[in-house]
Amino acid sequence: MTQGMIDLGSKPGWNHWKMATKKLQDDLYDCKPEGFYQFIKNLKTRANYFGCLSEGGILQVAPNPKKPTEVRCLLEDYGVFSYDRLVEHKKTYISSDTRFA
Repeated sequence: MTQGMIDLGSKPGWNHWKMATKKLQDDLYDCKPEGFYQFIKNLKTRANYFGCLSEGGILQVAPNPKKPTEVRCLLEDYGVFSYDRLVEHKKTYISSDTRFA
């Protein structure tokens, strides 16, 4: 796993992006309830490999912005997040010069 900023113009950066964005499984998730568990399981495995689940990772979000130290994992506690909260969270880093962006 690459640490820090990723230069997508470099060969290692390109390989990182290619591995991080490849299909999770051969049979794509069809958004039906019976496939949700396996989809989330596969997504967690990929996210963990690329450091997204670690403390301070991009998937660690505070459901309540007034309590920023009370973070939850988006892939484990997805039901506690509103769409508006996730948009608000994204705005904190999307234009930054960080790996999250």
